[in-house]
Amino acid sequence: FQSDPINSALDSVAAVPAAAGGDTLVAEVAAKDTKQAELEKEEEEEDDSMRILCLHGYRQTGSSFRQKTGAFRKLVKKTTNTFRTIRYDFIDAPHLVDSPSAADVDLSGVSNNSGLLCLTGGSAGTERAWWFSKPTGGFNASEQSDWEHGLEESLKLVVAQLRKHAYDGLMGFSQGAAMAYIVLRHLENEEPSLLPKFAILFAPFKSPCSGHNKYYDKRVDTPCMVVSGEVDKVIPREMTEALLPTFGQLSFFGHPAGHIVPAKAEHRTKYLSFINLFDKRPPR
Repeated sequence: FQSDPINSALDSVAAVPAAAGGDTLVAEVAAKDTKQAELEKEEEEEDDSMRILCLHGYRQTGSSFRQKTGAFRKLVKKTTNTFRTIRYDFIDAPHLVDSPSAADVDLSGVSNNSGLLCLTGGSAGTERAWWFSKPTGGFNASEQSDWEHGLEESLKLVVAQLRKHAYDGLMGFSQGAAMAYIVLRHLENEEPSLLPKFAILFAPFKSPCSGHNKYYDKRVDTPCMVVSGEVDKVIPREMTEALLPTFGQLSFFGHPAGHIVPAKAEHRTKYLSFINLFDKRPPR
């Protein structure tokens, strides 16, 4: 027979005068119980959270995208229907980017001081890509190409991640948004059981690689919010607008800034009004 250590501790306290520290021990045991209850509550909330898989842009990493979307995640951290916590998971694209050439288009972001989120790339030697459009290993979203490398590996990686968890949403920025679109088309055709309920795509565009045309022969039926900057110099509004007819269920959010993730207080309602459409608690 083994005694319960907590009950034994309480029994010992009952026999110890307060002056000898009995009150202190009781407080320590109570604090331990409270801490355990808090941990159990956090685990329960995490299990019940809305989960979104996030795909970074060209020359970013999952870590840099997480860091640079801090303001957005703080802005959109809980649903307003059931107040579920929104959990954002970030992964790295599988392909390392060599030192960019002058011909590469920088899809990592631009500077801005207006309270809108600006996205920068990862540190040198760690920047990644979902695929390349040039034999030299570069990528340019605005130049048509008959050459491509890396998409299949990236598709396998993202699908493998979607198998690990039941994701409610998919979120991507720039090349990551273009990747998310291709993932949706693949899943709708091949693995519908893995489809998220929705997607949020910042500055998406059609792949410039002719070998990817098969992903645009039918529309995407998954509900999507598409976000585009009016003065985006990297992915101009017209590049994103060219993709809009291929969405079956579209919510479009145009903002006046550039190649960014808008994260001002007034944008919260825009995001949550869309996300709340899919805010249903999973069955226990």
